[in-house]
Amino acid sequence: MRSVALVLVIFIISISLNAQLPGNGNVQVLVKGVITDEYTGKPCESTITIKDKNGKKFKIKSNSIDGTYEQVLAVGENYEFTFINFDVLKKVENIYVESAEKYTEQKADFTVRKLSPGLHLFASDLFASGESVISNSPDDILKELEEILVYNRSAKFGFVVTAHDTYASSSKITDNTKSTKSKKSRQKQNFPSMIKKTNPDEGLVKLLVDNRLKAIEKLTEKFIQRNNHRLSYRADYSLAEPCADAAKLSQYPDFIIEVTEIKNAFE
Repeated sequence: MRSVALVLVIFIISISLNAQLPGNGNVQVLVKGVITDEYTGKPCESTITIKDKNGKKFKIKSNSIDGTYEQVLAVGENYEFTFINFDVLKKVENIYVESAEKYTEQKADFTVRKLSPGLHLFASDLFASGESVISNSPDDILKELEEILVYNRSAKFGFVVTAHDTYASSSKITDNTKSTKSKKSRQKQNFPSMIKKTNPDEGLVKLLVDNRLKAIEKLTEKFIQRNNHRLSYRADYSLAEPCADAAKLSQYPDFIIEVTEIKNAFE
């Protein structure tokens, strides 16, 4: 009889201790932080869809003024955070809620990319200097843009073609910079060695840009047909400003995708 009672006591104690272990759902953590725009560093409003390990989802929003959010979650669990808004590009982050034996707070800040008119979402060097034949394919850029068009349905974009890699307003610019890919700006860059021609004839600039634009139109014809009401073309005949620092030549792409319009469809 005593042995049975002893087993029961041990069983009860075991249950009691297990209830206090991290990850059992009884102990909770207040996860809180700030959502900021990657481009400007300013606080940003975003819808946050939180998914637990079982696939259960629920939504919260960050504050539209200061970008703060907070949510109570169970300890010792992994959660998937998906950020999206009419003017925020979709982004998925994973967070692990740290183990704790009592209620506590955990800080988790995030950055997102907020769309605004005039923003250069992508910039790339598709042409060799002075040429109008596409030498670098923009397929990866177009693939990412197509996904953006699915989730940010109120946004419109423009394909801008320039001769900034070839012509400058003054001062020769030389560059031997290797191809780079900036994770922060998401701008895909491939700037070959070049010498910019300064103060060129306007007719030469227009001819080069127009021929490049035709090449882009032909390349993106099917892409435009699928999304023609939200995409446009623009020829930029301006000249690049002089730049002595080769590292800043990312300012001089010949192909840009810019945000032309962004609005809240529910306002």
